[in-house]
Amino acid sequence: MSVTRHAAEAPLPHAAEGILRALADGADPVSDPAGLITPLRVCRYVTVDNGTPSITDLGHAYLTARDEPRFVTPVEVAAVDVDTCTARVVVVGWNPTATVTVLLDQLTQATGLKAEELPGRHLEAVANCRTEDPDDIVLTYIRIAEPLLAAGGAAESHGTHREGGV
Repeated sequence: MSVTRHAAEAPLPHAAEGILRALADGADPVSDPAGLITPLRVCRYVTVDNGTPSITDLGHAYLTARDEPRFVTPVEVAAVDVDTCTARVVVVGWNPTATVTVLLDQLTQATGLKAEELPGRHLEAVANCRTEDPDDIVLTYIRIAEPLLAAGGAAESHGTHREGGV
């Protein structure tokens, strides 16, 4: 999850990602005039053996996360489990009925809500909706969803109130 969040929310500089891609493509030798291998090693995306850099599994995961399509999607919190620090959520863009497990801390930190306030809440996030495995779903840019307009044009209230405007 942290690698995907890094790739989606704060990607590497273009030159560093270029080195990572060159290593993934098997380029030998890889040119590194700016000394970018060192920060890639710190991220654990690259390892160096006998002076030869190579991409790690985390480096491959980073590139996969950079390349896979991600979509803004509604997310509904179905349940939280404080003991395991997880939440079960419906990621509508992935599957409108199935739930997936996400870290509870990720939801509370992103929304500012307490764990007990989350069940039944509608959120919005960016997710890799085309993945097949529910364990591979990673949410980024999580926020509380704006209230939906009811049939009469008034916003439905779910414990939030907005002054003025639409």
